Amino acid sequence: MSLSKDPMVAPSRVRLFSSLSLDLDWLIAHTWILGVMLDGVFRLELFLPEEYPMAPPKVRFLTKIYHPNIDKLGRICLDILKDKWSPALQIRTVLLSIQALLSAPNPDDPLATDVAKHYKENEADAQRVSREWTEKYAHA
Repeated sequence: MSLSKDPMVAPSRVRLFSSLSLDLDWLIAHTWILGVMLDGVFRLELFLPEEYPMAPPKVRFLTKIYHPNIDKLGRICLDILKDKWSPALQIRTVLLSIQALLSAPNPDDPLATDVAKHYKENEADAQRVSREWTEKYAHA
């Protein structure tokens, strides 16, 4: 797999590999995702373990976000980052899946239980808070 230090903007509005930190044992890519529904720029950290591609990459949000499937530490509840991982999947697929998760929160499979409760009790207000957080923390 080759990674470029130059940003690449895909038609899907996912910006890939804007900066890389290389080490002898691991690689961290700082990635930005432009949210569709939230219309923000979200910074992520992508870590490729030594076992990659047999093991999934580790991805976490560095930008604060109000989302039922992303906790306060930035960890993401996404099946392809866990038990549904396949070595055939690409980093681009992972990022597109995260972007899709931003547009379609799943409060029935939460990491942030308080946010999930808010979504279940008052989805419109939860979306309002999500937009406020996006404006505050993820504005380009």
